[in-house]
Amino acid sequence: MSASDSSEGNNLVRWSGLIETCSSINEMIGDGRVDQIPPEIATNLLTCATLLYAKDSMGGRRFHDVFLQDVTVTPTDVVVTVSAMLRAADLNSFDLAMWFTGRPPESRP
Repeated sequence: MSASDSSEGNNLVRWSGLIETCSSINEMIGDGRVDQIPPEIATNLLTCATLLYAKDSMGGRRFHDVFLQDVTVTPTDVVVTVSAMLRAADLNSFDLAMWFTGRPPESRP
């Protein structure tokens, strides 16, 4: 096994742990135990996911799905989150509309 193979194996273990953690968080949310999740967890996850999605998307790669298929994300969930993100970035709905209409459509499978 080469050094790169070993490194790749370690990365798979690390990603597997992250996926398991996210699954646990989704389960806690579904069970109504949101108050048991420290607020900084949401901040960290949202920051990382936002940067990853934006950099990957601007790099030309498109994610197949924005949300997990087996998790229900409501329009209210999206609007609450997007509104908070817009406020945090000092943007408004006009800015959002400009970006929304200026980007090429997402490719669909």
